[in-house]
Amino acid sequence: MENTENLNFGGGNTKWEERKLGPYATSETRLVEIIENICDKDGNSKKCHTMVENSEEYMEKWWKDIYAEGEENSQPLYDFLCINNLQVCCQKGKFGPKCKDCSGGSMNPCQGNGDCDGEGTRSGNGTCSCQEGYTGDTCTECVEGFYEVTPSNPKDSVKCKKCHESCESQCWEAGPKGCDECKAGYTQTEADGCVDVNECTENKHECSEDEYCSNSQGSYDCKECPSGCKGCTSFDECTECQEGYLQPEGSTVCADKNECEAEVCTGNNEKCYNTPGSYSCYCEDGYQRIDDECTEIIKNEEEEMIEMTGEINDEL
Repeated sequence: MENTENLNFGGGNTKWEERKLGPYATSETRLVEIIENICDKDGNSKKCHTMVENSEEYMEKWWKDIYAEGEENSQPLYDFLCINNLQVCCQKGKFGPKCKDCSGGSMNPCQGNGDCDGEGTRSGNGTCSCQEGYTGDTCTECVEGFYEVTPSNPKDSVKCKKCHESCESQCWEAGPKGCDECKAGYTQTEADGCVDVNECTENKHECSEDEYCSNSQGSYDCKECPSGCKGCTSFDECTECQEGYLQPEGSTVCADKNECEAEVCTGNNEKCYNTPGSYSCYCEDGYQRIDDECTEIIKNEEEEMIEMTGEINDEL
């Protein structure tokens, strides 16, 4: 109806047309335009068009007897068509074939803390599906882990709020001081209620020597030490270094030691290759290791010819 609210007959002389045909706002022409465009033009419109065809007579009656007479507020189209005549819907707060009241009453189903099964339809059983934190036939009770907040207005329904994360299960008010009992990883104090236990500083963790302890609320994590550390206290502080690593002056982490700088590969025709935490010795090009020595590779004439041909081709 909103799409046709500001339209007219479209003949070019609106005043003459309305004198002859009556106001466009309540005309049959406008009703036809509304009916023709009431369904979306997509693949899911078949059911909509079928319903419109079956209810066209009722829509015309409502349009002439109620809307044209200015009585639409007393009986909206939804009530007239869907509830009273087609009988496929129910009023808000009601359900089922006979439109009975939902649990908790039609004015405030489930006390506003849940959803009524089948509300507004001719199906369902009217029972409440409670929101998180609520339970009971009409969602007026709090589940474990939530506490009851008494409303300032006695007519309002009970509200349930979640207990603080440090509470084991039950609580009686908000915050860590409202816990009946503290969850594992927390300890009870008179001043602040349930407070986090720092398993790292109190040495109550099970991290290995290659890990460091990182505290979190109610728990802790074991995280891998930086590369080269032999024990650490954080992600950037080693207690000592593994073999093949050293701690540069002014640094708290370990860096790889370049053993090749100390000329550790001393054999003839031998070179050093540094690796993280270690090194390896290898033979120069044209040599191979035999009995722990780099021995020259002796090529026969055919191999030398092939090698020379390859070098010439590379140059070309």
